This record gives sequence, structure tokens and C-alpha cells, in this order.
Amino acid sequence: MSAQRGVPSPIFGLPHSTTAVSSRRETFNTESLTNTSGQQERLQCRSLVTRRRKLLEVFLEPDNPTPVALAFELPNNSTHTIVIMAAVATYSPDIAFASKHVVSEPDAVIANLQFLLENIEVFDIGEGEKGYILHPPKGTRFVGPMHYKISIGPLEIDLTVDLSTFSVSLKVILNIPIIGGVTIANVVGNLKDGINLKIGYPGVLGGTVGLKLDDKSDVVLSWDFTALGKSFKGSKVLFHL
Repeated sequence: MSAQRGVPSPIFGLPHSTTAVSSRRETFNTESLTNTSGQQERLQCRSLVTRRRKLLEVFLEPDNPTPVALAFELPNNSTHTIVIMAAVATYSPDIAFASKHVVSEPDAVIANLQFLLENIEVFDIGEGEKGYILHPPKGTRFVGPMHYKISIGPLEIDLTVDLSTFSVSLKVILNIPIIGGVTIANVVGNLKDGINLKIGYPGVLGGTVGLKLDDKSDVVLSWDFTALGKSFKGSKVLFHL
């Protein structure tokens, strides 16, 4: 049999080629091909062509039951080989790219940018860098648990303080380029005792984040860490008791 080359495939728009096909070949009829384990749904569309043209051979890679190419008989008795992408390389489903979670609707984009301008405090953290704090909504401070979000470089800190019990919940998120936010630490403690949380991941992040009630009755957030090759150190008074 001879194979036609260089002509676009009528199904997949791919050129005909036998260069990527294994030397191992097996013969299938249409029914057994469409019932191949784990591939029924994907191969049914290909079987439509086999009803019009005689399926001659299925080309398989070593130790891989999924076909990589199909050979069909053409009216002029030549062979038509379709190379199929049976297995496409992909990243693990555990990877959550930041682009999947962006605000994209026009109204939502405007609303979020306006929220940034109206509600988020900007402060200096040194070397020309800025930090950001989202305070609890006005009128709700000291009434039940208070929620803060603090952004320092690539770190984001989610903080909840309940002054009725002096309990504290602190979560540290590292914003990784392309990937987005990844939770690094999550701890619960007492404001009177203070929290000093060691954070790190080899080659990416290392340092500490702390929260305490000082002798001036100020609630102070402190940090000293290196993330993605850049160092950050400082402190910020969140509120006064």
C-alpha cells in the first residue's frame, strides 16, 4: 500500500503522514474501533468516515492502546492515512492559572477598579514599593469580627480579629506570576499572646509574618520575608484599641 502525503485531512485539517506512525499495526473494523476502551466518544466521529471508506489498518504506538493513525482505502485503491492527535500533552488539573479567575465583564471591571480607588488604603513599604490594606467597611469596626486584607509585595494576608474573645485568624497567600494566589499558611491564635508565623517554600519564599498588640494598644502587623527573589521588611499599625 502507498500513502498519500501533504494533502489536508478531510476531518482534522492535518497533513497525511506516516512518519509519526509506529511499525506496530492492527486491523479493526468500525464497531471495534468505536468501542475502544476509554475512547468511544472521541472515536465515534472518526467512524463516520469509516462507513464510507473501508478501514484498512489502525496504527498504534508501543504500549499505547490509543490509535495514532488510521488508514482508509480510497476509490482508486490507494491508501489514505489520517494522523490523529489521540493524546494531547496538558498540565495537571491541579494547576490554577490566574487568567482563569480574572475579572473580565466590563461592568465588573469598572466596579472593581472603582472599589480599589475608594476603599483600599495605600501605604509605603520602602524602596519605592507600596502596600495595600482593605479595612472593614465603615461603621462595622469593633462590631463583631473585623476582616482585613493586606497586600505586601507578592504576599496577601487575610486577617480576622474578634475583639470579644481577642481571637485571630491569619491566612497568608503568595501571588505567583501566571499561576495566581496560593495559600502558604493558615493559623488561629490570640491577639494578647501575639502571632509570629514562619512561612516558606524552598526557592520561592522564606521569612515571617507577625501580629501583636503592643504596649500602646496598637494592633501591629509585621513582616520580614523574601519572595521570588525580593526582600520585604516592615510593620504597619492596623488599628488602635
